[in-house]
Amino acid sequence: MALEPDFRSVESRPLSDLASSMEQRLWEVKLAHRPKSFWYPYPTLWNVGLLERLSSDAGLNLLQVCQGQHGKVADIGAADGDLAFFLENQGLSVDVIDNEETNFNFFGGVRILKEALNSSVTIRSVDLDSQFALAGEKYDVIFLLGTLYHLKNPFFVLEKLAQITRYCFVSTRVARQTTDGQPLSPYPVAYLLGP
Repeated sequence: MALEPDFRSVESRPLSDLASSMEQRLWEVKLAHRPKSFWYPYPTLWNVGLLERLSSDAGLNLLQVCQGQHGKVADIGAADGDLAFFLENQGLSVDVIDNEETNFNFFGGVRILKEALNSSVTIRSVDLDSQFALAGEKYDVIFLLGTLYHLKNPFFVLEKLAQITRYCFVSTRVARQTTDGQPLSPYPVAYLLGP
């Protein structure tokens, strides 16, 4: 059940609208193959609207940035690969990079979708908590969404990614208060997820 790229509508519709339609189609494919409990439970394509607005506010067009000189983007910490398959559907070459051992369904979801969609997305298992290298790789954009706070050494990861891409969109969990209820908003702090 391949999803045909929708190139004609990219210029006339916001990417967020296309992402919403794609999310519905992906759920149809997902549920045709496995029960809902098998799949990563959080929506990832809702991020597209936010990414599109952030890019626009910076004077950039998200899709044009992704179509840069290297001809490739990466979705790191990709869960079931929804964002990767969406980006591929927009005509991009995409690598899914995640740790198979810690992925929500051990890459089962992304592999099922790759086959069902007749996709050419590349799937790479990389342990970001190791001294990893993505030798020879260059990306126009890397998406690192909801992953940073899971890592033992987020600074190492960000430094490595800075060497292989011009743009990196990062989102991470934000705490509102300390464990004893004190607000964090007045302070420039970050935290890492416990084991």
